[in-house]
Amino acid sequence: MIIRSPLLPVGLLVGWAWLGCAGDTRPKVAAPAPRTSESAAVRVAAPSATAIPTTKAREPAPPCAHERPFTFDEKTLAMPAPYDAFTPCQALAAIFPDYDREKGSSVAAGGPVRIYSVRRWDTAGRTLLGVVYYVGEEVTESFVCGQCQVSAKLAALEVEGDRLRVAAKAKETWKPKNGEALFSGLAELDLAPLAFDAKETLLAMRTDWSTGKPGSWRSLSLYRLEGAELSLVLSEQDQWWASGMGTADDDVVASEVSVEPRSDGPNDLRVKIAERRCHIDPDKDDLSPVCGRDAPLGTQRWRFSGKAYKRIEGRPTPLPKLLHKLWGW
Repeated sequence: MIIRSPLLPVGLLVGWAWLGCAGDTRPKVAAPAPRTSESAAVRVAAPSATAIPTTKAREPAPPCAHERPFTFDEKTLAMPAPYDAFTPCQALAAIFPDYDREKGSSVAAGGPVRIYSVRRWDTAGRTLLGVVYYVGEEVTESFVCGQCQVSAKLAALEVEGDRLRVAAKAKETWKPKNGEALFSGLAELDLAPLAFDAKETLLAMRTDWSTGKPGSWRSLSLYRLEGAELSLVLSEQDQWWASGMGTADDDVVASEVSVEPRSDGPNDLRVKIAERRCHIDPDKDDLSPVCGRDAPLGTQRWRFSGKAYKRIEGRPTPLPKLLHKLWGW
């Protein structure tokens, strides 16, 4: 299985980097129509012929008014099969039992709470739902830069009867210290998890970061299901981007991660690293970067040590040459 690191449309990111925030430049995809009612409605048993009902049947749950955080154009969130019978509100109610679907908030969460990304995750014979969510008043702010210093949270849900329950949660994800000039983009779950061994897979999450200078990077975080916890087993930068002289001089160091099976333990991770020079033409309607050939920079091998992956071969991922040249990094 191979996960390729997609190139960032670097020309569009230059302005955002100078503003102190790494942006999300993935192309917008039209979202499905918003759900107007719960697909898994509350079931009320009909009284028997001899029974005398003493209480009124419960009213159906109000419609789910969930919107993705940071005022995205595609506000609705599509749930993947086999979880498409549930709504984001039901997912949040599993994480926060006091979730108020009309207000979109939770007292336990400390305010508004919204889901940004969901992915199906098959591991150890279970079909789970990976959920990336954000909490706090910032979720109602604009993308640039409401999310910049807000930590993404991660949970895995599964079906229990006619509802969802929390199977596992990750501990608080890393975020910059107060006053540190470091800003995050949005955390995104990969579509295809990496195989940990013959039975388990790893849930992969990527997050963009920026320092405010014309340079940014993306971190790769791999999680393993261990009981009721999502254990972080790898956290490394898998892509660096630098803009030296504007649209004609962009430099990208990108990684390609694959799995190498082992007969005597969990699979190794093989990481191929390459550097490429890219540019965009601002006079054209299509602002996608045009890149030259990859220049190989080496290969790394990572092995699971019992708690986390450690690099056993290869050198650390190098910075783009432009960052060394212009900024002394």
